[in-house]
Amino acid sequence: MRSRKLRKGITPIIATILLIVIAVAASFLVWNYISMAGRPRTVVKLDVVAVDAAIPPDGSEATISFTFKNSGTYRVTIVNVTVEYAGKSKTYSIGRDLAPGATMQWVFTSKASDLGQGIKFVDGDTIKLIINYKDTLGNTYTVTKYATLHLA
Repeated sequence: MRSRKLRKGITPIIATILLIVIAVAASFLVWNYISMAGRPRTVVKLDVVAVDAAIPPDGSEATISFTFKNSGTYRVTIVNVTVEYAGKSKTYSIGRDLAPGATMQWVFTSKASDLGQGIKFVDGDTIKLIINYKDTLGNTYTVTKYATLHLA
């Protein structure tokens, strides 16, 4: 009979210890979830707010202007822009840093002859613009935009 009493006495103690362990583990999980919910998430995002491509009547060049906005939480570096037109391409270096929330305008001129012999920009045609940028960790990202050429 004595062994039965010991078993009955041990079971409530073990149950109580298990309940305490479960309660402590559950409160740790809730605390961890709440503390992570309040932290800002890490986002790397470059928006091209505006793009314009103006050409002279002879189509010899295109003046391309961008407005960039860093919509993320990391500083980004805009590395370069590649202009694609008539099956040809030319890459232009930028190398500008942009802080989180900051906006920047960048204007450059692309000569049609840089894309190839005999190429002229034509009013109403579309050019493809590929923007490469990277975050502070060196990860690279790409944004592609299209612009319609128009007479200046």
